[in-house]
Amino acid sequence: EKILPFVIEGEKFLHEASFLTLLQESGSSLIFYSDFISKGSKDAIRILNDVYEKKYNKKAIYIAMDKEELKAALEEVDFVENSRYTFNQVNIKKRETFAFRLKHIVGNEDLGTVQTGEHIHYGRIKVDEDKCTLCLSCVGACNVDALIANVNDNSLRLNASVCTSCGYCIASCPESDCMSLEEDTLELKPTWFTEQTLAKDTLFGCVECGKEFATTKAVLKIATMMAPIFASDPIKERTLYCCESCKPKIMMASYMENKNNYNKVEG
Repeated sequence: EKILPFVIEGEKFLHEASFLTLLQESGSSLIFYSDFISKGSKDAIRILNDVYEKKYNKKAIYIAMDKEELKAALEEVDFVENSRYTFNQVNIKKRETFAFRLKHIVGNEDLGTVQTGEHIHYGRIKVDEDKCTLCLSCVGACNVDALIANVNDNSLRLNASVCTSCGYCIASCPESDCMSLEEDTLELKPTWFTEQTLAKDTLFGCVECGKEFATTKAVLKIATMMAPIFASDPIKERTLYCCESCKPKIMMASYMENKNNYNKVEG
């Protein structure tokens, strides 16, 4: 009574998003009856049980691996009040689906944190804003669009709810000790599901024409490195603050002026 049998041939494709979909579409706890459970499924079940305990004080998924365990689970399984939630998730990626559904559970509350596991990874990237030049290497390295470049305010942003903790962003970062990763944690609070600004900068205008061509911190970093080398030539030093169009112009103008001055002296 009140049990819907749902038969699946093979369970390895099941993940945290598919389990949470079954939980919310039914509005009930689940019984997972199988003589085999993959490591990934075990992690997903443990994570969701932790989430449901924090939110509803109930177990999300019961595991039954034989008839005796199934009989015991059938006596405990029940509907979970206010847990039913539905939306059209066609053509939405797995992590985005999980984030949407988990966000509904969290609502406006702070339910603390849940540890993910050996086979399911979530995390939060942290950035030392003083060292970040917004080169955006990390954005290019992120294969799940957790890191985002916002052109409206020249910022680097993070959507932690889809981060996989792969670390590619850190490996791609050219700055020393600029990025770090807090691994295997789900923060059950509203900010976890919104874009958070990690770093921000202003654009630098060319000293010749005023065209904005790079972030201020990127220009100043290169200038700091190269200024001692160009110290004996004020024109070369000025090119460090010029856009790609003005840089060759003033270099050629300086070259021609020096050549004419040389010819006059020789003459």
